[in-house]
Order: sequence, then structure tokens, then C-alpha cells
Amino acid sequence: MARRADHSRDEIKTLAIAAGSTLIQEHGYTNFSARKVAAVIGYTVGTLYNVFSDQHDFILHINGVTLEGMQQHLTTIDSTIYGAERIHALATQYLIYVSEHPALWQTIFAHVMPPERMLPDWYTQKINSLFSSLEQALIVLTPEPHAHARIIWSALHGMSLLLLTHKITTVGVQDVQALAARFIQTYLKGLSI
Repeated sequence: MARRADHSRDEIKTLAIAAGSTLIQEHGYTNFSARKVAAVIGYTVGTLYNVFSDQHDFILHINGVTLEGMQQHLTTIDSTIYGAERIHALATQYLIYVSEHPALWQTIFAHVMPPERMLPDWYTQKINSLFSSLEQALIVLTPEPHAHARIIWSALHGMSLLLLTHKITTVGVQDVQALAARFIQTYLKGLSI
């Protein structure tokens, strides 16, 4: 494939992330490759690796866009809802996002960085932004919103995994939303709320 100069570096990055996201959503993380993305956008793999430092960096950028999409989805919640009601709404919207974007959500957790590499600050900030949504709802309910937000998100992660692997019924539940609501209700009651 000949060298192209049709797009700037930032434009190539945007094209590649969009094409990579589509590839993952349609065919799953295990079928993702930079070569396939390069073919879709009409550039060489070498061009992609002039934009991304390696495949890990490329996938982190795709995951970063997924995290942004999740955050945007959560901002659709009515801003006048507070406390426990807001926590329920956040859980509901999180599970909806997961069910609408299963392969992209799974890629966030399936991709594993080499142990010697730390997540970049920009990526950690995107994760913390998601936790912050829940922490803000918890702040009026507990003096430890940071820790409780992570516990609730971890539980939602497990529920999401059960949902996407079609194993939710193995825990005796038909409806993941009902399971999440029951968990949150019980959890918040345990905080003496």
C-alpha cells in the first residue's frame, strides 16, 4: 500500500479509533488487529504505529473512547436526582450501556497491559471520572464515597459479566436490572441509610 498524506496525524488517530471500535463491536476483541484496521481506513500498519506506540496504546485509546461514551451515557440522568435514587439510576444506565456495547465493554477488561507498564494518566483520569459520578451520589450518604463507589462498580461489573456471558440465570435471576436494584437497596441499607 502506498504512502498517503490525505489526513493529519490526529485525523488518522480518530479514523483508526473509530474503525477499531467498529471492528471490536462487530467481531469482538479477539478478532481485533491493527492490520485489519489499517485495511479499513486505507493506511499501512506502519502508519498506525507512527500514531500509536504499539497495539497496547492503540487498544487503550479505543477503550478510552468507550469510557468517554459510558460517561456521556451516564450524564443523561436527570440532574435533579440525588442520593440513593441517583445511585439506582447510575446502575440502570451503566447496565444499559453494557448491554448496548457488549464487545467494547468487554475489551476494557479483556485487554491486559504488560506488568511493567503503568496505565497512562489520561486513561486513569477517564476511569476516575466514571467513579466520580457514583462518588458524587454517595457523598450525601456516607463519609467514604470513594471506597463505596468502587464496591458498587465492582458488583455491577460482576453482574454485567454474568449478563454478557448468558449466565445470569445460573445465580437464579432472570433480570439483571432487578438484581442490581436489589443489591444497591441492600448495600445502602447496610450503610444505615
